[in-house]
Amino acid sequence: MVIEMLSKTRIWILLAWLMLCSLPILACGSHLTLKIYGNANLDDTIDQRDVDYVEGIINGTQEYSELADANNDGNIGQEDIAQIEDIVAGRETNLILKDTANRTVSIDIPVERVIVPSGLTAEAFKVLKATEKVVGVSNAIHEKTYFFPEFADLPSVGGWKIEDYEAAISLDPDLVISYEKWPPISEAEEKLDPAGIPVVVLEFTDPNFVTEELVKLSYILGTNGAEDRYIQWRSGYERQIDDYVNNLSRDERPSVFFGDGL
Repeated sequence: MVIEMLSKTRIWILLAWLMLCSLPILACGSHLTLKIYGNANLDDTIDQRDVDYVEGIINGTQEYSELADANNDGNIGQEDIAQIEDIVAGRETNLILKDTANRTVSIDIPVERVIVPSGLTAEAFKVLKATEKVVGVSNAIHEKTYFFPEFADLPSVGGWKIEDYEAAISLDPDLVISYEKWPPISEAEEKLDPAGIPVVVLEFTDPNFVTEELVKLSYILGTNGAEDRYIQWRSGYERQIDDYVNNLSRDERPSVFFGDGL
C-alpha cells in the first residue's frame, strides 16, 4: 500500500536514516529559504511580503538580497515588483531559480512536458498530482510498474538516468529534471541546451532536501499548495523523531544502512 509519496517500507527507511543523523532535522519548513528569484525576504514562499521587501530595498529601508532581483537583470526596481506580483497571481511567463547544483536556471512557464529519469522525482509528481505532465522516464521507473503504473507506457530516455539524449530531445520537453552527477550536469547541459531545453537539478535523493525541492517543483509546475498535505504528514514524523533522538546519546543511536531502491 502506498502512503502519499513513500511506501511503508520507504517510510521506515527514511525514519531510520533520520534517526541516524545527529544534526537537527531540516524540514518542513521551519527554516526553509525558497531559492526562486522573487523570494526577496528569503522565507519559504513568495507573497505580498516580498513585494513589500523590494519596495523597502528601493526606499533604502531593507537590505539587498539576491533573490529580490526577481527578473535577474542586476537591478532592483519596479520590474521586480511586477514579476513578484505575477508569480503570486500565477500569471508569470518565466521563473528563475537556483537549483540544487547552485545553477541559475530560467524556465518558461507554463511547464507542461517534463522528462523525469529519477524514481524519487517521479514520486514527487505523484504527490503534486501532476503525473500527466511527465512525457519521458527511465527504465528504472518502468521496472516499478506496481508503483508507477501511470508511467508504464511512456518512452524511456535511459537505464536509470539520462542516457539517450536523442530520445529526450525528440519528446520536445519543456524541462528535464536531472541529478547533479548522473549524468554530470555539465553533460546534460551540453546535450540539451542547443535544443533550447532547460535542465534543472532537484535532489530528492537527500531526505534533508525533500521539502525544499518539493516546494520548488510545485512553483515550477504551477501546483502551489498541492504539496501541503504531504509536508504536514512528513513533518509530523520528523518532529516525533527529533524529539526522540534529542533524548538519546550518540552511543544509543542505532547504526543504519540507507540505500535508494529507485
